[in-house]
Amino acid sequence: MTPTIVEKNGKLSMIVGTPGGSTIITSVLQTILNVYEFGMDMQEAVSAARFHHQWLPDVVILEPKQFDSLLIQKLQVKGYDIKEEYSRIIGRVDAIHLSEKKVISTGADPRGDDTAVKLY
Repeated sequence: MTPTIVEKNGKLSMIVGTPGGSTIITSVLQTILNVYEFGMDMQEAVSAARFHHQWLPDVVILEPKQFDSLLIQKLQVKGYDIKEEYSRIIGRVDAIHLSEKKVISTGADPRGDDTAVKLY
């Protein structure tokens, strides 16, 4: 597991972690981007479909039936070797987000038996 602490404007904003060996960076980065770039809440960000690519093997692994077939075709035309397969190594992210309004939200990965408790 790699715990990652994200600050925004010098203040705690997010804590994210996952097991997964070489896919840790992939899972953590995609979760962070889902919140900051795509406006997802923490649970949506953690639950969102993931993909993984590394240099060796030179294959893009997509979670099955989670990505648009047209997108997959376009990637294949560009020469990417695409594999849609379940892979437990794409991570099981757990995360906490503290909004600028001090609202705490959590996310537990549905790929495992993880649980997040809503704080009041």
